Amino acid sequence: MKRLRGVAASPGAHRGPAAVVAVGSVSLSDAPVEDPVSEATALEKAMETVATGLEARAAARGGELSEILEAQAAMARDPELLAGAQRLIEERALPGGRAVMEAGEEYALALEASDSDYMAARAQDVRDVCRRIAAGLAGETSLLALEAPSVVVAKELMPADVADLDLHLVRAFATEGGSRTSHTAIVARSLGVPAVVGVDGLVSAIANGMLVGVDGDSGTVYLDPDPKTTEMLDRRSAERAAPFEELRTIAGDEPAATKDGTR
Repeated sequence: MKRLRGVAASPGAHRGPAAVVAVGSVSLSDAPVEDPVSEATALEKAMETVATGLEARAAARGGELSEILEAQAAMARDPELLAGAQRLIEERALPGGRAVMEAGEEYALALEASDSDYMAARAQDVRDVCRRIAAGLAGETSLLALEAPSVVVAKELMPADVADLDLHLVRAFATEGGSRTSHTAIVARSLGVPAVVGVDGLVSAIANGMLVGVDGDSGTVYLDPDPKTTEMLDRRSAERAAPFEELRTIAGDEPAATKDGTR
């Protein structure tokens, strides 16, 4: 058994097979564009496509994740981001993907300089939105799929990546990046699943299917937990689930209603 330490981001404990999800970087061209006007138009269309996609994910999810995705959709439609990227296309003949990444990086660096941890963490939102726009221009897509209940392991998970997952199969999160104010942490707490973030060397130490334990109270990730640790994780997982199971039993399968019959 091996222990990796990180930041306790969402309480609870669970163990299960690891699903290592790779959110890849986008291919960016440096070749000067021959038709800046067409490139600027294509960029505007790509930004609207990303915004529409984020809104669709938001509508499908609801709750805190939905609010985060709506905010990212607004970023994708930011007229200043579009104007800044189009200016780079016009003045330097940059391809749309490279232009939006450079324009977005200015915003991201400004956010990172904030004294607020929350605002600084939003820099990754800007970078992710710009990455998705650039990927759309390049015709690249990112598909994440879970086939069984899993502990989701990644370098970093952004809201749209989480929204692509079957959340019924997510038992815990563990990431290399992130903080208690990162979206992985916020979403994990809203879903009620354990999470540990900021774990150095996590992805390189884990293979798909490896048994992984996540302790979201102590900020510990266990690789191939021994029998004693396995018993501890299973016991704490069952203890945390018990009140929710009791509520499900009380609620039953019928629609809920007040005493005067209001559903």
